[in-house]
Amino acid sequence: METGFTCEGGWLTTVDICMEVCGDGLVFGTLPCDDGNLVSGDGCNSVCEVEKGYSCTGGTSTTADVCTDICGDGINVSGDPAYCDDGNLNDGDGCSATCEIETGYSCNEGNKYQKDVCTELCGDGQNHGQFECDDGNLVSGDGCSSDCLVEEGYSCSGGSVSSADTCYAICGDGRQLLSEECDDGNVVNGDGCDNSCSIETDWTCTQGNLYMRSYCFQGCGAGDRKFSEMCSDGNLNGYDGCDMCCNRALGWSCIGGSLSS
Repeated sequence: METGFTCEGGWLTTVDICMEVCGDGLVFGTLPCDDGNLVSGDGCNSVCEVEKGYSCTGGTSTTADVCTDICGDGINVSGDPAYCDDGNLNDGDGCSATCEIETGYSCNEGNKYQKDVCTELCGDGQNHGQFECDDGNLVSGDGCSSDCLVEEGYSCSGGSVSSADTCYAICGDGRQLLSEECDDGNVVNGDGCDNSCSIETDWTCTQGNLYMRSYCFQGCGAGDRKFSEMCSDGNLNGYDGCDMCCNRALGWSCIGGSLSS
């Protein structure tokens, strides 16, 4: 009897039936595979059949088959957290042509029944295009939100696969954000709030917010009373005796201010 075979059934009047031994690590071609064991789940099962999602090669009469996960078939049987299979051999979609998870992506849910789904990582400072922005953090209120969406009143640009987005308040949109001294809804100079949303000399601007623009007044409220002003207390609070137009409120008296030309 030859090595790698087992024979049985022979008798005085019948011949033996010889079969290749499964699991001995010797491949003679009558079995689909033989990886040297009788364990299922490693590519070659307990009856020496190639399992779904695997390819077994290299077996000879002196060497066992080596079984590997088939890349690109949409079946992930590797168990390796760095391995993925999204059903194709394309680079740049999260799972590479060699079935490795690409930088900037997370792949999950892949198994022997379904392919991996790869999504771009939010907050890692790499913008691959699946999100509106990525500024390198998961903090909301800085222009790019915790789920990588451009926040209202901001514009984000400059992000790439190797660099984070830079977000800045949109000047002139009538929404005053923390990085702006004022925002009166335009980018015109000479009206108190200039084209870079800074308060101009000799002007005072009310504090706007995300929902209300700034209002700018020349001179009044700056604390240096002009001849046309009844008072100037250094603010535009209309409820402290000196109103937003620098008129003294009924029932109040204002003292100590000095005139300026």
